[in-house]
Amino acid sequence: MVHSYSVKKTVEQFNQETDKGGSKRVTTTYSFTNQFVYRRVLDAACECGAGSNILAHGCEVVAVDDSTEAINYAKKHYKNIRFVCRDIFEFLFSCKDHFDCVVVMEAIEHFDDDLGFVRRVYE
Repeated sequence: MVHSYSVKKTVEQFNQETDKGGSKRVTTTYSFTNQFVYRRVLDAACECGAGSNILAHGCEVVAVDDSTEAINYAKKHYKNIRFVCRDIFEFLFSCKDHFDCVVVMEAIEHFDDDLGFVRRVYE
């Protein structure tokens, strides 16, 4: 389980940081990661989907977050991505899909069982 947050605050912060050039770190990190992803990517704890959108260029992205508000925002703004509103652990244990790459940006430290997450992804 990931700790919840305010999507409105997150989106407003992202937009303010973008205006100030502060979210350049996020954009740069996802853009750098994009060179290593191909075919099918799982973006775990995707928040509002901005990073998922960067990853989606040239590959299929499934993005998961447990915040209904975040997923609704993401679905409204990014149409080329499959967004799933679910706890990431529940998703991983029920998912039969194969992913070539799993991306977790600035979230794993918030998981209740970070090592369990890594083990499950490896399986």
